[in-house]
Amino acid sequence: MTMTPWGDSEALRERQLPPGAGVAREAVVQNQRERLYGATVAVVANRGYRATTVADLTDLAGVSRTTFYRYFADKEACFLATLELIIAGVIAETRGRLDAPGSLPERAESGLRGFLGCWPPSPTRPVSAASRLRRLEQQRSESSTPRSPSSRRSWPASSSSCPTSAGCRRRSPQRRSAACAKSSTLACTATQRPSSRKWPPD
Repeated sequence: MTMTPWGDSEALRERQLPPGAGVAREAVVQNQRERLYGATVAVVANRGYRATTVADLTDLAGVSRTTFYRYFADKEACFLATLELIIAGVIAETRGRLDAPGSLPERAESGLRGFLGCWPPSPTRPVSAASRLRRLEQQRSESSTPRSPSSRRSWPASSSSCPTSAGCRRRSPQRRSAACAKSSTLACTATQRPSSRKWPPD
């Protein structure tokens, strides 16, 4: 069981509206989307974003794949929509309390209580599913951002730029040591073969 802003994850299926002509289309759409939002929070919090599949979400929410793709292009779109609603709700609750009448300390305390109250605790986890969802979104963004060539590690140097490459190793030990000292690279020092000659000499 995982508590979400849309209720207990195990009760999402039970929220399904009964079929019938008397139910407004808008109510059906809202109900289905909210169940998918709740399923996203629960599944991602327990399995992680990468391991979560569309089938996991539709199964927990009790909707078909056709219904899912009617509202969302893919898993990521559903995830981002869920996250946006959670953050918007937290901001609205906190701002409403901060703007209420009262002294600054009273409003600050009320705003903090409202902020913390937006993250329902999970009975099985010390951190709520919604807060973990925010961390997973940050990880997802970082993993999907390509690294620029300048930010990649250039050490150790390639063998072609190191004096102890194949060409350098054909030199005598004295010339090889001189070349390594001149290059002043750790890669060269790490790959230099030790000389069998005793040093310092007696």
